[in-house]
Parts: sequence; structure tokens; C-alpha cells
Amino acid sequence: MTSTVRWPLHPAPIPGEALSSWLRRVGASYQMTVTELIEYGLGRSPEAIEDLDLDAPLGLLDALAGRTGLDRRRLQEMTLAGWMPVSAEDLEAQPGAFEAYVRRHSVLLNASKRSTRPLRNIGTKSHAKDQAARIAAVDEPPP
Repeated sequence: MTSTVRWPLHPAPIPGEALSSWLRRVGASYQMTVTELIEYGLGRSPEAIEDLDLDAPLGLLDALAGRTGLDRRRLQEMTLAGWMPVSAEDLEAQPGAFEAYVRRHSVLLNASKRSTRPLRNIGTKSHAKDQAARIAAVDEPPP
């Protein structure tokens, strides 16, 4: 089994930094452009850079994780796809999932300065539809 050789130079991502920005900084460490870094440093097609900040290919993220030691999930959080919300049903599956999700990408306060408080159950989408139907029924004039 062969192991991936890690790049000796790879600056840490800045909180909130886009993947393309971070790759520009990594490439600059080697006096390479992002395209050169992707093509020669990872052996990937230059077309892989088209959607770097939108939704980078998982294979590219895996290759970057192998070369830098960063977790693929951390790299994906540097793309727009990594910031997409999950559905309400998914949040109810585990206690505390909603709070964990909303605090995961907070850009307002440092994690050490945030206070926590219990959140009420947000309900399911079907529950929201039931509530909307009840409100609509109240608003209807009597027959």
C-alpha cells in the first residue's frame, strides 16, 4: 500500500475563507497558480477548479485532505455546498442537532464568547403544514 506524501507547506485555512482563496495561498507557497497546484500537485484535471467555491468534487477534496492532513469535512466547509442547510426532519433525528447546526457556521461571535440556551422543538415540515392549514381555516369566512 502506498501512502500519500504530504505537502510540507500548507498554511492553515482562515476561518470563513473560501477554498479557492486558501488554495491560492497554498499555491503561492510553492510559487504556483491554483491551476498548476491542482494539475501538477494533485494530478487532477484543471477543469476541477471550475466549481471550487460552489461544490468542489469529493475526489479533489480527498486528494487535498491527503496532501495537507486537513479533514475532508473541513475542506468542504470552505465551499458553498458545505454551508447548505439540512432539512428539518434531519435535525429532529438527534437531540441537540439543531443547535449544533446553527452554531457550526456562526460568523457573529467566537465560539468561546457564545452563550447557550435550550431551544424548543422546531417541529417537522408536516407540523408546519398543519399549522398553516389551521391558520387558513381561521381566516376563511363562515359559509
